[in-house]
Amino acid sequence: MKHNLPIGTAQPSVNWASRSLTVAMMFLAFMGLWQPKEVFGVGSWSAVGSLPGDNIGICLLLPDGTVMAEGSSNAWWALTPDSTGNYSNGTWTRRVNSTWGHQDGSTAVLTNGNVFVAGGENGNGINQVEIYNPVTGLWSVAINPAPVGSGGISDGNAMLLPNDEVMIYPEDNETWLFNPANNTLSLTTGQPRQGIGEVCWVKLPNDNILTIDSDNSSSGATTAEYYDPSTGTWQNAVTGGTVPNIWPNMNGTGDVSEMGPAFLLPNGNAIFFGGNGVTAVYDNGIWSQSASLPGTLGQKDAPGAMMVNGKILLAVSPQGVNSSQSDANGIGPTSFYEYDYLTNSGNGGFSPAPSPGSGISGRAQGTKLLDLPSGNVLLSPGGGQLYVYKPDGSPLAAGQPNITKVQWNSNGSLHLTGTLFNGISQGAAYGDDEQMDTDFPLVRFSGGGNVYYGTTYNWSSTSVQTGSRIVTTEVTVPPAVLEFPEQWSLQVVANGIASPGVSFYSPVWVDFNYSGIQFGWEPFPYETLPQGVTAIAGSYPGGTIAIEGNPSTGHETVPYTISTPMTIISVSGPATINH
Repeated sequence: MKHNLPIGTAQPSVNWASRSLTVAMMFLAFMGLWQPKEVFGVGSWSAVGSLPGDNIGICLLLPDGTVMAEGSSNAWWALTPDSTGNYSNGTWTRRVNSTWGHQDGSTAVLTNGNVFVAGGENGNGINQVEIYNPVTGLWSVAINPAPVGSGGISDGNAMLLPNDEVMIYPEDNETWLFNPANNTLSLTTGQPRQGIGEVCWVKLPNDNILTIDSDNSSSGATTAEYYDPSTGTWQNAVTGGTVPNIWPNMNGTGDVSEMGPAFLLPNGNAIFFGGNGVTAVYDNGIWSQSASLPGTLGQKDAPGAMMVNGKILLAVSPQGVNSSQSDANGIGPTSFYEYDYLTNSGNGGFSPAPSPGSGISGRAQGTKLLDLPSGNVLLSPGGGQLYVYKPDGSPLAAGQPNITKVQWNSNGSLHLTGTLFNGISQGAAYGDDEQMDTDFPLVRFSGGGNVYYGTTYNWSSTSVQTGSRIVTTEVTVPPAVLEFPEQWSLQVVANGIASPGVSFYSPVWVDFNYSGIQFGWEPFPYETLPQGVTAIAGSYPGGTIAIEGNPSTGHETVPYTISTPMTIISVSGPATINH
């Protein structure tokens, strides 16, 4: 039975405040002023406070925790986090220009910490290979011109292999290997079985490189293959199921069909996001289709980032009219979704996420993403204003590095041993012509409210999902940590997930040739070893004494006994104790 209550008449069974709110909402709806609020994922955006004064494209994470960002033409920039490790409050500085512009080129961070940059679909360096050294801040020309055929290195993939070589795809359906030891390019032993233009590559736990074929056609293909670095050959990657069609049909445009990013998932499977919104999942050779993006959304050359909580942040946009040349990479506006492979709720694991600022009117193709060591994701929309996305939840325990041993090297650097230094996946990804892999260790020192990153190099592994395998890295200790004896928390960070902290004491300094104010600091060291021993025993148990200066020209003859466990290193040459 239906009862009508006169508005304004209170009834004992009706909450007056609730009814008043209902009436108000009815009035606003009638006036066209109230709309239901869209429910978003729980991640949130913040703007990077400072502006570089340039339009920023691809951003790369360097082994010292800074972001290397490509600007207009051949300009490059650095984004450095603030003293607490916050990138939203970071500062921009200019880097040295590269010789050529490499927009939409091939990029990789090498195990020695240098950066490989090659070609560029929209720059003037299409046939050039350059190397950037972050320590010296200088560029060097590696190959000019690159011997890769008439197409140059355009729309090209890049992947760091276990032997430190970089495999690239220059767009002539050939794969090449760059050897950083002698700056040479050579063809891989085997060549792709099918056309692999406009595709994304995924590094698997066994170091094979997986992709879905495009057949270099406007309609794409439903075949897949992988590159085996141990044999140097491409092989069939389909042993069961059917590879889903992830390609929009680009007939009439003259273009090769487009796809979005692809990722290794925490469970060991791989997922490819299609330009047509379809997703394809690889499970040890077996292929299946997962959920699709809602409506007509797709990822024609668009980015994504594996977040620390295991979800994937995606930039998507409407596909447009596939037969239109102007819609070859989709149309605006850009919106964002989080994909959770563990849930089938909502749109099969896709949940809408908020957009930064006042939104992005352009298509997703112009946006870039990067995993940060803070656990957040950096967004470059193609202009001068960048944003940082903070995901919800906790970092995956399965992706957490673990430090088992910290040792000093003779040159004053550290040798770290442990597990999972390379993370679960490559980090962020893009369709085919942007690579911003972060599957390498960073080392963070935290103390007194300050955060500093060392510079890692000579990683023993370039793999992902290394499990219980023992891996190592070298790290240069940052000057701010070395200068004063202090206790720090040392962590290894891989793709934004940090290891448990290990207690680390920066050294007490001794210089046999020094005379002056003495605090045991690097600028004001002690002049005798017993002074250092006393300081360690009293304030820094288990700490380190660093002998600097020229030990061979200074000495002491005072007898003493070392009864407290400690480490003694000589950073300026051999030193002899009790001789």
